[in-house]
Amino acid sequence: MHLVEAWRELTDLNPKLKRFVEGELIFSSKDRFMGKQLRSLQDKLDEAVWKIDYLSKKVTDEGYLIKRIDGRYALSTSHDEYWTCGRTIEVFIIDEEDDYYSDWVLSRVEYNEDYYIVACPDMPVEGLRVRVRR
Repeated sequence: MHLVEAWRELTDLNPKLKRFVEGELIFSSKDRFMGKQLRSLQDKLDEAVWKIDYLSKKVTDEGYLIKRIDGRYALSTSHDEYWTCGRTIEVFIIDEEDDYYSDWVLSRVEYNEDYYIVACPDMPVEGLRVRVRR
């Protein structure tokens, strides 16, 4: 299946997935097994719904992270927007050995003595190329 076709099908399906994920399952004791299985699917599909919603947003800004005076990291192009714990971030990771594998990675910011990117915790945050979707 071509990427564009797959994306179209997923975005068309997303409203139905949302209704399923957000709905409360009611079942009797004789349907307990099926009910538990469907609840398990709700948990798994919740992430899919979030990711489809996220990827549906447009990339609105791209730049490099700099450390602000308050210790938070912001885009070099806009010091007003900054990242704190739990915030989603897209980072461009460069593969030093093979440029073919350099690519954007979806991750999040966390803090432990300083901020770090979960997908690349040992990489210095300052200077990382990132982009923002809105």
